[in-house]
Amino acid sequence: MCEALGASALSLREESAWWSSAAAVALWACIFHGSATGATCGKGSPLGRGHVVILFHVLFLAAAARQDVQMRKQGWWKEEYFLTRDAAHAQVLKLSPAARLQSAACGACRALRSEGFGGWLQRRLAAFCVRASAASKLQLAELDVEFMLLHMYQVTFSSEESAWTRKRNADFLALQLKVQQAVTVAYQDFVSKPSLCSRFWVFLVQLQPHCAVQSYSLVTRCLMRACVVVANVSGRVAMSVVFFLVLQDTQPRDHACASEWRHVNGIVSGIGVQLLFSCVSRMLQLLWTAVLLLCHSREFKQDEWDAASRQRQLWRWWLQDMAFAGLVVLYAASCATLGAAYIASSSDEDGQRWLVSLATVVLLSALLEPLLKSLLASILAGWCLEDGISLQECLGAPVEPRVKAANTTPVADLGSIREGDEAPPAPRIPASIPRAPSAPAQERDSPGKGRDVGLAPTIHAWRSSPNVLSTERKVREQPDSWRRRSDPELDQSEVKAPVSA
Repeated sequence: MCEALGASALSLREESAWWSSAAAVALWACIFHGSATGATCGKGSPLGRGHVVILFHVLFLAAAARQDVQMRKQGWWKEEYFLTRDAAHAQVLKLSPAARLQSAACGACRALRSEGFGGWLQRRLAAFCVRASAASKLQLAELDVEFMLLHMYQVTFSSEESAWTRKRNADFLALQLKVQQAVTVAYQDFVSKPSLCSRFWVFLVQLQPHCAVQSYSLVTRCLMRACVVVANVSGRVAMSVVFFLVLQDTQPRDHACASEWRHVNGIVSGIGVQLLFSCVSRMLQLLWTAVLLLCHSREFKQDEWDAASRQRQLWRWWLQDMAFAGLVVLYAASCATLGAAYIASSSDEDGQRWLVSLATVVLLSALLEPLLKSLLASILAGWCLEDGISLQECLGAPVEPRVKAANTTPVADLGSIREGDEAPPAPRIPASIPRAPSAPAQERDSPGKGRDVGLAPTIHAWRSSPNVLSTERKVREQPDSWRRRSDPELDQSEVKAPVSA
């Protein structure tokens, strides 16, 4: 929540981020200008500063709505993903949580035995950094990218034709290719820019505070942005008012405090209270996101996903968002009433201290917070990428344990991404068909010899079907069940024709 208010003023490279960044800096300048002239304007000046703050939020939300309109024109694929993710969960949730937890635990234990805890954690964090960078480019959450990489094969190549039409499979495959392309580009950025400064600028451009709410669906993002901004500002104002009211009651008891020291002490204490509110609001946002993920993954459980079902889901989302917006409006109205009452009843000195502390926190959240986040993320990414990580690991493909050799590269088994229940089974060979005896190599090479009459010819496994995996391309000893059974008269005529000629 705290990131939604302050838009970074350093991310002026993107057109969509320029308006919110300029508005954040304009708010800081207007509040400081108002606080500097508040002593000479009398009691009416704090209300004027309040109108400036309201005007800023109107401009901020207008810029956010304009950005959402632009994203609706360019980001249709993202809305398609959010509309189809519920139906994908209906397929994924067929596996019990105990089975998924057991498979994840077994994989972690194998990785820990082969590499140790430090190597396993390092590789996981490196893959997380690359996926987070790709998710920020796609304006998705990292969990969405991980879901698409791990479960898209299972959903796309599902054997249940009644649940998935060809169009839905094509849409899912197109989405996965788009995510894989973003992960590949992010991986190339991290590999081709190994220095700390280069990684710092990569994270600074992508991990911006105003992009935190953009990971939601396009249907709800504009409303969620407005609600989060209003709730965040109202909470900051309310906590600041309560703190300064308590500080005003306790400070007159200490007569040794000078006026300047009381001013500085009030500003520093207000900054501390704002940072505490930021931590609390961030924890509440993470908790709320976890609840949404837990409930959203089990919200839609039907096989058919047609236009009528999608429309009903959209209307359901809008009703939930309107209820949430109503609660936010009541909360913001109560906080605004408390702030207006404090501004009207406080003196010029108290109002100046309160506004300066609030504006300083806005500046810190707009400028210093993304700088610190980018620096920590670049240091962590540099430490994780020291040992090196393959592209297959970032794409979610399981990689064999590494062998420390000069010319050895990790090999990825993309076939193991598919679930065992959903993958097509191997064809069964009936025992009634006779086996073909082995023939010498010279006889097998000749066109007319080496073929026993009345027996089916030998078929290579790697040529028979793409569903059957064969690593060494061995020759089958038994024929395939779906092939044409041998006819002695027909086979005899086919073999004798070239010999007689």
